Amino acid sequence: YRSRVWYRLPSAGPYEPFGSAAAYHARVRDMLSTGVLRDQGMIYFDARLSPTFPTVEIRVADVCLEPGTTVLVATLVRALVETVARAWRSGEPVPRVPVEALRLAAWQAARSGPEGQLLDARTLRPVPAEAAFDALITYAETALRETGDLDRARAGVKDVLAGGGGARRQRDLFEGGMELGEVVRECARITTQDADPAE
Repeated sequence: YRSRVWYRLPSAGPYEPFGSAAAYHARVRDMLSTGVLRDQGMIYFDARLSPTFPTVEIRVADVCLEPGTTVLVATLVRALVETVARAWRSGEPVPRVPVEALRLAAWQAARSGPEGQLLDARTLRPVPAEAAFDALITYAETALRETGDLDRARAGVKDVLAGGGGARRQRDLFEGGMELGEVVRECARITTQDADPAE
């Protein structure tokens, strides 16, 4: 639900490839010059360059309920960025996926999550979520293997598929008889259960 609301923001969502970091920064400057956005913090692209660190920030996954899911998302994104960067450096063409298709894929993922069908990134056709995840891991396998993350990524995907994700967990709590406030408190406990109290 939050991702659907998020897309109402004026700069949120996917975009066509910029072609270079310079073109990206020029687009951001142009957007800021409109006065609609206050600062770079309001650039809500699904993925953006950090204005502070040499990193790619992603927004499309929103907030994960369980810390392990957050680690899985970060692991997969890092591997995907490395895979595409290597392909670009070697002169391979960047995969072109129309923004409209990306919006459809995001909507389908928000609606069905890992329990339904997702759009295959290569064919843009619906496939079982497990097949979509398998294709993603296969695409980024070299980068995952080099960082020692391949087995961890596979195990994380297996956990998400088995548990249905954070949305399923929240619905199960509610349908199990918890009031909404109790569900929120339980979600806070789940999210922080492995946190170090000294931090």
